Amino acid sequence: MTTFRYSSPSSIIALTSLRQADWPEEGNFALRQAKDKAGVVANRQRILGEFDLDLGQVVMPQQTHSAHCYQVGQEDLGRGARSAETGIADCDGLYTFDKGIIVGVLTADCVPVLFYEEGSGLVGAIHSGWRGTVQEISRKAFDQIKEAHPQVAIDQVQVHIGPALSQEKFEVQADAYQAFHALAYAEDSITYRESSQRWHIDNQAVVAKQCQLSGIPAANIHIHHHCTYQNPDSFSYRENGTPYRHGHLIVRV
Repeated sequence: MTTFRYSSPSSIIALTSLRQADWPEEGNFALRQAKDKAGVVANRQRILGEFDLDLGQVVMPQQTHSAHCYQVGQEDLGRGARSAETGIADCDGLYTFDKGIIVGVLTADCVPVLFYEEGSGLVGAIHSGWRGTVQEISRKAFDQIKEAHPQVAIDQVQVHIGPALSQEKFEVQADAYQAFHALAYAEDSITYRESSQRWHIDNQAVVAKQCQLSGIPAANIHIHHHCTYQNPDSFSYRENGTPYRHGHLIVRV
């Protein structure tokens, strides 16, 4: 299996690329640190071709663990598709209302968020590493959308929270714990382990809570409990410092 496709209406394609041992750079989707950039572009084209999509339709951000979200338009087509340097600068969330524009993010343990709302045609993607989560990128992105686009029925938005580092493997020291603790609503997603004197955080659950705080019903939020550290079809920076990344893409066709 080359991708995991999320449940959605026929008008929406939402997917996560998976590790492929026999592909260039094991199916890596990220260009920034790639040694075989042509191979990564080929990986992207191969995945998209399985869904009759074209790389020229793709828009990707230059992720910086920020809380910035950007509305993509036709003028952005192809940005970040074949070169990391052309991606949307200093941005970790993308959304669009334009049919045929593929927006995506990259992860290897961080939380990917793919979302859509059928009535308005909204689709989007968010990269929420722990720094993005404590800056509340998901909550800020949906609040931005609500304010700028009142046609979006926020209670009809569907959210897929994709594969990420599990709470078991997301072990942190005091600085990261304090940042999550300061959110106030994250306490139920934090445990402390005496044996290691470390905190363990369920980043997916905190992101889900941020979506709810923006007005998205819990029933519309789908968490895919697939630990990137523990599964052989995944890339995990925490496990081995890999420069390889999964692509998480969504488009209205």
